[in-house]
Amino acid sequence: MSLMLLSPFAVLTMQAAPFELPIQPLPIPRRDRAEQNAEPTEDAALRRLATCLATIASGNPAEGLGQARSWVAQEPGLAEARHCLGVALSQSGDYPAARRAFEAARSSAEPTNAAALARYGALAGNSALAAGDTEAAVALLSGAEADALATQRPDLAAEIAIDRAVALLSAGREAEAASALQYARETNAEDGQAWLLSATLSRRMNDLERAQIQIERAAALLPRDPATALEAGTIAILSGREDAARKSWQSAIDLAPQSAEAETARTYIAQIAPAAAEVQVPPPAPPQDTP
Repeated sequence: MSLMLLSPFAVLTMQAAPFELPIQPLPIPRRDRAEQNAEPTEDAALRRLATCLATIASGNPAEGLGQARSWVAQEPGLAEARHCLGVALSQSGDYPAARRAFEAARSSAEPTNAAALARYGALAGNSALAAGDTEAAVALLSGAEADALATQRPDLAAEIAIDRAVALLSAGREAEAASALQYARETNAEDGQAWLLSATLSRRMNDLERAQIQIERAAALLPRDPATALEAGTIAILSGREDAARKSWQSAIDLAPQSAEAETARTYIAQIAPAAAEVQVPPPAPPQDTP
């Protein structure tokens, strides 16, 4: 899930690299909490929410925003209406307003529905992070994670822990981010995003051995993800494995030629020498007869 893209929260500064890596946002695709819909049901509000979200996802966010605002005007105390408004606002780039809408949805939700409280809190936290308010994001996501645990949903708590790790990284709190990611991995070992972000953080902390183990796990879970391939190449080049780096970066290009990851991979490949097989070695000069 990657529609709710966040502002870059850190940069690569690899002065010890065998070549100069340009300053680049960490290649961590973000999850789209706006796509966390309620379970299918005959409830009229949830059916209308599904219709509203489908309108936004269809490429017509202006129409979706109009529908959401009309719905909120009709039923201002309905959590589902605020949910749809928050998604529409986030798609329009108004993250502070989206955060307020999701917080209002959380306030309108049933207090006993801890899963809904967790989802709305996570949406609000991601919106706060997109708006650049990292401390508020950490607080909101911590509360959302606690709500998920209260409803005995460790899977949901693990997902939110990944978001909290991103917020903590944005705040420069790497040790806490590492702890959050460890919890996410231990709770759901099949979440490739947890392993990818863990590998990037380990690499940033110059623990290349651990980063390699984690990126291999991420690649097994996300075999067609260009961000994973890009990160694998970055870890490889910093470990002195130039051929492996070139192959990983080429894989990122092949998987998604028009993506930002592919563009970055092209930049990196251009900075290293061509593979030995590609180097055209001139034939030796014929021996000259001596008089």
